[in-house]
Formats: sequence, C-alpha cells, structure tokens
Amino acid sequence: MLAFVAATLTPMSRVDAPDQLSAEVGRRLVVDLWREGFLTHQPDAETEELRLAQWSAHELWFHHHSSKIDGTGGTYWAKGRFAPLAGRHRPFDGPDVPLAKPDLDRLRTTDPTLTAVIEDRGSVREGDEDNPLTLDQLGEFLFRCARVRGVGVHGGQEISDRPYPAGGGLHELEIYPVVRSVTGLHAGLYHYDAHSHRLTRGPAHPAPVRALLKWAGLPQVLLVVTARFGRLMWKYEGTGYALMLKHVGVLYQNMYLVATAMGLAPCAIAVGAADFFAEATGLDPMTESSVGAFTLGSRRPSPSTGADREGRP
Repeated sequence: MLAFVAATLTPMSRVDAPDQLSAEVGRRLVVDLWREGFLTHQPDAETEELRLAQWSAHELWFHHHSSKIDGTGGTYWAKGRFAPLAGRHRPFDGPDVPLAKPDLDRLRTTDPTLTAVIEDRGSVREGDEDNPLTLDQLGEFLFRCARVRGVGVHGGQEISDRPYPAGGGLHELEIYPVVRSVTGLHAGLYHYDAHSHRLTRGPAHPAPVRALLKWAGLPQVLLVVTARFGRLMWKYEGTGYALMLKHVGVLYQNMYLVATAMGLAPCAIAVGAADFFAEATGLDPMTESSVGAFTLGSRRPSPSTGADREGRP
C-alpha cells in the first residue's frame, strides 16, 4: 500500500504503480488521505511548522476520531451481545479494613470556603515523614472524594451517584491505595470499595508494589486510578476512552480540593504506571488497567514562602 501511495504521488515516468490497484483507486486513496490530514503540499511542513510537528500520529488520530460526530457515542453497541459489567467491583480475597466516615454536617461549618480551597490548591510532592497520614484521614479523604452515595439502573446498566460526575453515571474508575506509611494501616496494596466504604487488601506481589512506590517518589500513599473499560465501553462507541480520561481529570480535581480542605499533601501524576500495576495485581490490562495516579500524604508545616509547593511562589 505504501508503495502504491508513493507511486501515485510520483510522476509515472519515475515510479511505476503496482499492478494490483487501478489509477482511480489510487486517486481516491490520495484524496482520502489529504482530507484526513495525512498529506501536505509542503514537504517539510511536518517538521518546520509547530502546528504539525507537535502532533504524534497516535495523538492526532485519537483527537480526530474521539471528537467526531458520526453516530458514535452512547450507542449501546454491545447490548444483546455482551452482558454489562456489574457496577460494583469484585472484591479481593484479602482482609477488609473498615474506614471511618466523617461528619459532613460538621464539615459544612468548619471547612475552608470553596474560594479559599481553589486558590490554595497546589501540588505538594513530599509529606511530613515524622507525622504520617492516619487511617482516619485516608478514610475521610476517600469518603469525600469517591464514595457511592446511591445506586440505580439505566439503559440496562447499573449506575451510581458519587461526589464527582461521570458519563451515564457509570463510574468506571476504581482507586487502589498503595500504602507505604499510614498510621494504623499495614503497608501494601488495597482496593477501595466505594459501595461499602472499606479497603480490601490485595494479593499483590511485593517487587512491583515497591517499584510502583519508587516510581511515584516514595509517597506515603500512592492512589492508583484504574478503569474497568467495559463499564463505559459497553455503552459508548468510539468515544469511551476519551470520556474516561475526562473522568480522571474530574477525579483529580476532586482529590486536590478535598486534600487542600483537609490540610494534606496532594500531587497528581501525569501517567499511571500501567505495567507495574498489572504485574503487581495480576489483573488483565485489557479488562482493567491504570489510567492515572495520585500521591497523598500528611503536610509538613511550611514556611510562608510555600517553597515545597509546585508552581506556587
């Protein structure tokens, strides 16, 4: 095919087109490639112009196809072919750790204002190792960020209501705390059951768990955010993965604001270390994989300069 395209774009006296495809097919192919942005009339444009050089092939393809309006979206394409995934993640077999629930009525009167939290939000990469995060703080954080507040059924799928929005109410994201130093909790990898507000310890392999923590800078807690792809993609066709990444961003902001209100040290990570997570848990990455990561810790008393905060004076 590449030889045919090259022949089509080159004077026939210099390169002969392959015999198996006609000139008309070649013309139509070149027109389609031009229309979709794969060809340019300027040979060096892809390296000399920022608007073209900035795009990798897979990112441009993803952007184009995940934003098209052509019958994709919430089509329920898998209905009748595959059973929808349950709304609740199958729990690990390890021991459960109940989590404390905060008094939300009290917090309504004692929390900083929304404006204060938004303005004070920032990434804090290092926690206070002399006074690490406590189990109660981790429980309050997860409760305020991601618990299930209600459940229902829509379009043949189980849906839920949580403190952050999700397309179709499907809430495909899961949170796995990887604990290094939390007072009242053993180190290890856990799954957060948002329905029952508890942790379940997973049968994780020690070496990749250590690799996860080291990769993240050895935080007190690394919150690995995964997606159960089938929860969303059973309904959404062609746009599911893009929607999933939007959900990660929404959850990140929720985590930042709650951590700031609680006086903790939060920091989002741009990538999710999917290989380490798959090796640690043994989960099939085609079914569920890491799509984000977020570190959390206690907060050191900082000087007025705020020098430990990323991107702030």
